[in-house]
Amino acid sequence: MELADKLFEIPIFISRYIISFIYLPVLLLIILKISIDSNSIAVPLKFIKWIIISYCVITILCWLLILILPHSGNYAFIKRATGPYAWAYWLMLFFNCLLPLVLLHKKFGKNVYIVFVISFLMNFGALFEKFVIIITSFHRDYLP
Repeated sequence: MELADKLFEIPIFISRYIISFIYLPVLLLIILKISIDSNSIAVPLKFIKWIIISYCVITILCWLLILILPHSGNYAFIKRATGPYAWAYWLMLFFNCLLPLVLLHKKFGKNVYIVFVISFLMNFGALFEKFVIIITSFHRDYLP
């Protein structure tokens, strides 16, 4: 297996096991904020915020390295970004890579509701990632 293929699997692994369920602890923090003092959720919220931002940075680096490194899948990679399902590809990149960077702003990163919305939309980004891999592979007669 080539290095580019291994790099492609890192964001998928992280999104499947970590990001897919990150909105549940944030939902619990919202319940705690409503029922208990809101100062007690600052540390867990900051931890969750940095998990989301680190996932975003790792995903961006993996996508950039996949574009830079020469491998046999570059054709499929570029066709996914410009083909008939490009809308799903760009939504995937927006939800997984660009939207979480909003949390770097101090005001937005401390708001538990914004963190919840972003983590929930990141789940849609993970679903779009699976959609892009499977549907565009079938469309182009590749095996996913």
